[in-house]
Amino acid sequence: MDMVSEREPLLSIRDAARRIGVLPSRVRALAESGQLRGRKVGQRWVFSAPDVAAFADKPRVPGRPLSPRRSLGLLYELSGEPAAWLDRVERWKALHSQSATDPDQLVARSRHRAERIERRAHPSDLPRILSEPGVVRGGLSAAQDHGIELVVAGVIEIYVDRRRVGDVMRRYELVPSGEPNVILHVADVASALDGRVVMPVGVAIVDLLESNEPRAVAAARRAWKRLSQR
Repeated sequence: MDMVSEREPLLSIRDAARRIGVLPSRVRALAESGQLRGRKVGQRWVFSAPDVAAFADKPRVPGRPLSPRRSLGLLYELSGEPAAWLDRVERWKALHSQSATDPDQLVARSRHRAERIERRAHPSDLPRILSEPGVVRGGLSAAQDHGIELVVAGVIEIYVDRRRVGDVMRRYELVPSGEPNVILHVADVASALDGRVVMPVGVAIVDLLESNEPRAVAAARRAWKRLSQR
C-alpha cells in the first residue's frame, strides 16, 4: 500500500483542513480513524498533497451514518446473508434504502460499522494473525475469497470483536506506524463475527472502496457491479 512519502509535499492538519473544507479537528479524526491517509512526525500529523486532493474530490453523500449494528446488517443483507441481529422491519428497510443501490452512499452510511485502526506487526506474524481464533478476514484479505481481482502483498485487513482486540494487539505487539501492515476493524456487533473466517462480500467491497489505493477502489467497483446484478 502506498503511504505518505517524504519526497511529496507535506501538509499540516490546518493546510489539509483548508483544502478539504473542514475544521482541523475533523481532519485529525479522519486521520486517526484511517479514513484520510497520513503519518505522525512526533506529535504532529502530516499528509501528502495528492492524498488530501483525492479525499477532497470524493463525492459528499447526504444522510447520517447508520449505527454499527444497522451498518453491518445492511452489508450482510446486500451480500445475501441474513443479519440475524436485525428485526424484520430493519432488514426490509436496509434492502430498500437508497444506500442499497448507490455504492458511494453505501460507503458513507456504513462507515460506523467498525472502528478502523492501522497498526504494524512483524511481517512474519501476518499469517499467524490471520489464523488467530476470532479474527475474520475483510477487505484486502477477503478479496480473493470473493473473486475480487486484487492482490496486495505484505498487508492484511481483519475484523475483530472489541472484547478480543486488546489480546490480539498485545500478543503480536501491534504498534502505530507510518507504514502500517495491519488494518484492524474493531466491531461492536459480536454476533456478526461469530463463527466466521471471512466477512461477506458486501463488507469486503466497502472496505476496499474506503481505501485510497486506486487498484483496490477499481476492483471493488467491479465487484459491486457484479453484486448489484445478482
